[in-house]
Amino acid sequence: MLETPNVHENADSIDVRRYIAVLQRWWWIILVLPAVAGGFVYLSSRAERPVYVATTTLVVQESQGAVITASDLNLSSMMASTYTRIVTTTPVLEQVIAELELPYTPQLLRSKVSASAVGSSQLINIAVHDGDASRAAKIANRVADVFITKTQADRLADIARLQAVARSQGLEDTQVLVQAQLLAVGSLRVLEPAVVPLSPVQSSTSRNILLAIIAGMVAGVVLAFGLDYLDDRVKTPEQLRALTGLPTFGSVPLSKKETPLWGESVRNMPIEAYKFLRTNLELAALDSVGPKTIVVTSAGPREGKSTTAANLATAIAREGNTVILIDTDLHRPSLHRMFDLGNQRDLVGVTNVLMGKAGIEGAEHQTRIPSLRIIPSGPLPPEPSRVLRSEAMRQFVETVKGRADFVIFDSPPLLAVSDPIILATLTDAALLVVDRQNTRRRPLAHAVENLLQAKPRIVGAVMNKTVHREDSYYGYYYYRYYTSDDGQRTRHRRGRNVVTRLLGGHDRHKHTPEAGESS
Repeated sequence: MLETPNVHENADSIDVRRYIAVLQRWWWIILVLPAVAGGFVYLSSRAERPVYVATTTLVVQESQGAVITASDLNLSSMMASTYTRIVTTTPVLEQVIAELELPYTPQLLRSKVSASAVGSSQLINIAVHDGDASRAAKIANRVADVFITKTQADRLADIARLQAVARSQGLEDTQVLVQAQLLAVGSLRVLEPAVVPLSPVQSSTSRNILLAIIAGMVAGVVLAFGLDYLDDRVKTPEQLRALTGLPTFGSVPLSKKETPLWGESVRNMPIEAYKFLRTNLELAALDSVGPKTIVVTSAGPREGKSTTAANLATAIAREGNTVILIDTDLHRPSLHRMFDLGNQRDLVGVTNVLMGKAGIEGAEHQTRIPSLRIIPSGPLPPEPSRVLRSEAMRQFVETVKGRADFVIFDSPPLLAVSDPIILATLTDAALLVVDRQNTRRRPLAHAVENLLQAKPRIVGAVMNKTVHREDSYYGYYYYRYYTSDDGQRTRHRRGRNVVTRLLGGHDRHKHTPEAGESS
């Protein structure tokens, strides 16, 4: 027995592919959010008024003594650091507002004025940001003047207080002089007044736009993974296998057509997908010949079961096999419309045969493909499940098996009625169609549970409406060949050989049960 290789790559590679698929699925969010964020910042910066900065520089003077010591310099530097916290106090700002008649509150003016010490020196810079260049210079100079005046007034008051204390206590004049000299340390003067700035400060628009784009991109990626986490649709064959435990017999690429593909080229990618599906159904039958009777169903409506049944029958018939496609959806039949057979009420079909009003030959309708015949539903009965459960239905299935190489039954959705379960007990294989765009995880799990009650001999799933970038095996090889104008048949064979190796070999009778699975 050939050893079946592992179909899946290592977990890290699968995770990387899944992450890439998420980014590809939500690419528009990842692009739109950075564009919106960057555009918003750009428009906001264009709407901003220009800002001018005017700066006044003050110096903290040393002691007025003949010799300036290092301690004097250190004390002046410490005083400069202290003064930066006093410049923007409310009394100073209120006086500036009153003298210049500014339309500001102290809180607003405080947001425009900043004071900072220049390193460890004795210098203090008073900077004012304002939309008016002249007003910025006036405010900077007036803040400096008011601050110096208030500081000097406070120091003179302190000296007068010391002198009064000295006189009351009979202290020597030399002691008072020492105190006065100490108070003289830290007095202020304007070193360089502010001038009217000629140009506004350069805004960091480019940097802000870049940061906004980066933030928008990060937010887009986070949002993409968040939306993907909340999206409970079954989007990949890997998710389908993990959720249901069923082998995936094929992946059918997204196609705008919902009619049979009999007019398509043999190089058409969907046609090859259905051939691949048929091959995998045969590979799954390890203990006997491949299935002759196949029931096609889905979890819910509008998931592509009828289209899948029609195209599977068409693909098999185009290979030279005789196929009978039977519409056993006795609730909402649709095959007669797909194949343009006419009004359903006027057609002889399944129910006519089961009621003994017609033979199978009279119920068969020829299609454009000579080897493909259709048996429509016929008149809809009041109790379809009872009709399908009858002995006449069992005999009908046995009879049609002898009239064709393959018989495919289109049935209602599993979650709607019990008809698919009944049909699964009468046929060789049950094929569950999973729509990548519509099938939800919880309904799918319930549908699989219902289907397995019939204990079909062969059961598997087909992923419908896949995108080639998300189908890591089939999609890559066939997409590369069928979308290339200069594709060579050797490339086609190489792709199929790789898929065959993934299935575990060339002889289907030598496969283990897992070999029926396909990506």
